[in-house]
Amino acid sequence: MQEKGRYPSFRILCVVTGCGGGDWHPLLALAAGLHRRGHALTVVCDRSTLQHIQASGLTPLCLPSGLDLAHVFEPALSHLLSRQERLFPGDENPLEQWGIACVDFVKTSLNGWHPSLVITSLLAVGLGAILARSLAAPWCFLNPSFYFDSPQGHLRDEDFSEMGVQMYRHWLLPLVKRANLVLHATDQAFDICPALLSSRHRYVGPMFWEMPGNSQEFLKKSGWPWVLVALSTSPQPGDLTIVRTALKALESLEFRILVTLAAGHDQGDLGRIATNVHVTGYIPHSKVLPHCRLVISHAGHGIVMKSMVHGIPMVLVPWGRDQPGVAARAGRLGTAVVVSQRGCCVDALVDTIQMILNDEKYLQKAQVVSNRLRNMDGVANAVDHIEQFLKNSEGLS
Repeated sequence: MQEKGRYPSFRILCVVTGCGGGDWHPLLALAAGLHRRGHALTVVCDRSTLQHIQASGLTPLCLPSGLDLAHVFEPALSHLLSRQERLFPGDENPLEQWGIACVDFVKTSLNGWHPSLVITSLLAVGLGAILARSLAAPWCFLNPSFYFDSPQGHLRDEDFSEMGVQMYRHWLLPLVKRANLVLHATDQAFDICPALLSSRHRYVGPMFWEMPGNSQEFLKKSGWPWVLVALSTSPQPGDLTIVRTALKALESLEFRILVTLAAGHDQGDLGRIATNVHVTGYIPHSKVLPHCRLVISHAGHGIVMKSMVHGIPMVLVPWGRDQPGVAARAGRLGTAVVVSQRGCCVDALVDTIQMILNDEKYLQKAQVVSNRLRNMDGVANAVDHIEQFLKNSEGLS
């Protein structure tokens, strides 16, 4: 059922790409919320996200396969990794190159449909910035994780992998600074942000969207408590080490273990699987977490926020990208203990798991945070901010 909006229906163009893993999920949740509020939406997407846009009842504008961001972005990443080069201001930006390549196709496909606002996910900022300028429309960037902008342009290097620092500083931040409105899909109490936040930045709270998954009836059977071991939906080199180490650390404890792997992971690389271990592909974590006592993960923002919503303590092994920053923030809140990638060994995980299970303060803190987050409606907050922004922009009474 469509909600009645407080404002006239606005035309909103959303841009997502599946190239970056889970960064587009909050935007799809927001798009669905805007649609329910009565606004007209078109979602620019790629082949990997098309079916999810359609299943959500939204209008897709699918880029041809030749314009997939991966064709530009992945070679640029590989080049940096292979040569271990540093980026400098003025270097070519693959996100911007992608935007330039796509803008004419999108404008032609819109066939005169002119949006009041362009909203983009993280890796779609290049196309978003160029479309907003070309269409003379304001641009909203939906940040799926923690605050990484600053008036001085300085990033906290410790929040990112070495490659992540380069990407955020030289590819993402210069584009994000052009956005007219930045909505942060996270908890402000979780984040580390300036005391004086720019007026164009707003915290709205976490936003979740999940693909349908297989039946989870096996989780409801009586038995030992469950531990979830989860990796990114966009595999990272070597990240199966987290799973292999976790399985060895947990093998003498009375738990059932659920391991969720993405399509790019090979279950055969895990070796012998014990009878109390269930390895599967994608399962909506919101269906799994109510049955769990502990989560062990790579510290992606999505799984960390979901675990906190459900009040589940975590062992976090940040593997790359922005995961060190996510893990540090969860650790600061007291809902997680962080084990470094370099320190990810069986003994370290055994000690950490036992510390969390034997010290009630982790569970108590997780439950306090859960009580706050459960009262936070990130989608409704974001829709309210967007409507107020557009009302002010167009001078509506």
